[in-house]
Amino acid sequence: MGAVPPLERRVMDSFKVTMWGYVAELPLLSTTSLKEDAAVDAAMAARRAAAAADAAAVSADADAGTPPPPTTTTTTTTSTPNYRPTGRKTQASSILGRGLNAASQAAFAAQPDVVAARLAAATATQVAAAAAQSASLNLGDGLVVGGYGRFLIDHLHRGVDVRLGTSVREIEHGAGGTRLQLSDGTSLTADYVIVTLPLGVLKRPPEAGGVRFSPQLSERKREAIARLGMGTENKVVLRWAVKDVFWPAARPYLQCTDQRFRFLNLHHFGKPGVLLVMCAPPFSTTMERMDDRAVLAELLPLLRATFAPSLPVLPPPLEAHVTRWGADPYSFGSYSFDRVGSSAAHRAALRAPEPEPGSPELG
Repeated sequence: MGAVPPLERRVMDSFKVTMWGYVAELPLLSTTSLKEDAAVDAAMAARRAAAAADAAAVSADADAGTPPPPTTTTTTTTSTPNYRPTGRKTQASSILGRGLNAASQAAFAAQPDVVAARLAAATATQVAAAAAQSASLNLGDGLVVGGYGRFLIDHLHRGVDVRLGTSVREIEHGAGGTRLQLSDGTSLTADYVIVTLPLGVLKRPPEAGGVRFSPQLSERKREAIARLGMGTENKVVLRWAVKDVFWPAARPYLQCTDQRFRFLNLHHFGKPGVLLVMCAPPFSTTMERMDDRAVLAELLPLLRATFAPSLPVLPPPLEAHVTRWGADPYSFGSYSFDRVGSSAAHRAALRAPEPEPGSPELG
């Protein structure tokens, strides 16, 4: 296998963040691949546009009776419409030509080498421009380390009446508007309600922490809620004194051979002495039935064996915090996913208005 171009390698590495079994160094986050993909897409779009323009120019020359320039081949079949030279350049031209109209495809067939040469010149310019644009992007990692209070929440509630310490227990909706019943006994009315509840909450019955909808949601939406999956990934936040940091302090992401765990080095991101342990399914679910001491008993020996085998004993962490998102009453899980048996139609149904426009319920 030949060497992988640097751009492709970086894109592939960035996607590996989603793979539990990835055990090599991970230099980039998946957000980086999205930015780089955008630059690649722009270059490909420019390539297709250049191909169409060149094909149209060749077609115009043919319509005007301009003879095609001579080719370097010694065969006499180059002037026949059925000529199909072989090779990667011609294959690439053929692939690009499939998206063109009949006249343009004929131009490709008549002069594939000419079109390919023009295409290569135009593409080189566009790719160089896309590369320059990509170089100007900040492709470094972005990580919120100070919490989302000042970063997001304080900004969102400016000029908005935000109720803290209470939750919505029931949503009544109909042609006349909506009413929200809150957990503190008060209610609010509005023309519309935007429901952004986690899927885990939507899956729960009202008596088990869910929200009651009156009337109940449409069958289509209830099916979507049932078909889509809600998963759980938990975290263990550990803090040591800076002098006791035993893992590679300069590495932002760390892996081990135990696929239950992977690590984010918050010490590297400005949180002195802090190591974040990400716990993958199915352990992330079973650990919720364990107390903190039992979780640490699973984790600390592994950390010592992986990063500090020469130490006779690992220094105890100063602080430890274990999440249990599956039991959190405001989420009942940490991420939604397309479970086997679900489809994009279920996602569309979940985000659709309720009732949908044109429904008799709207009058």
